[in-house]
Amino acid sequence: MFWAEQFPVIWRSTMFLNTPTPLVIVSSIAMMCSILLLYLNLFKQWRGAAYEATLFTMYILLGIPLLLCFTQCSLILNGRFDSSEPHTFQTSILSKRISHSSKGGTQWYLDLEDWREPSQTVQLAVDETEYQKASSGTPVEVQTRKGFFGFEWLVRYHIDQNISS
Repeated sequence: MFWAEQFPVIWRSTMFLNTPTPLVIVSSIAMMCSILLLYLNLFKQWRGAAYEATLFTMYILLGIPLLLCFTQCSLILNGRFDSSEPHTFQTSILSKRISHSSKGGTQWYLDLEDWREPSQTVQLAVDETEYQKASSGTPVEVQTRKGFFGFEWLVRYHIDQNISS
């Protein structure tokens, strides 16, 4: 299990459009410092078109892994340093779906009515047993925390198997 999965973030379609400013600033500064240090140490002796091509390649090859690393680290820190109180919400299952990966893995999802924006949905990954028992309209209780960086994350959930429509 990835460390970031210990603190599962509530995925919404608009979450990256509303990324908390401190996270964007810290990630940008860290990425720029890393690239600047690499530039100063490794590529100061080159000049001309080869230098420009190398610099562009360096931005791509270094920037993408750093971005992915900062994303995973920020998800871990978001939950680990979160001191907010948990909040409990009632919602219901709107639909179910299954995703099959090219490597043969299967993931089961329940689409829940978003408790903060009722016109939106929230994706909840569940195991196969819960997926089979769940049906559209079934009540779900979710408990979330605000998150250190402002990314709401799931503490726990409970699918009420006794009541279904």
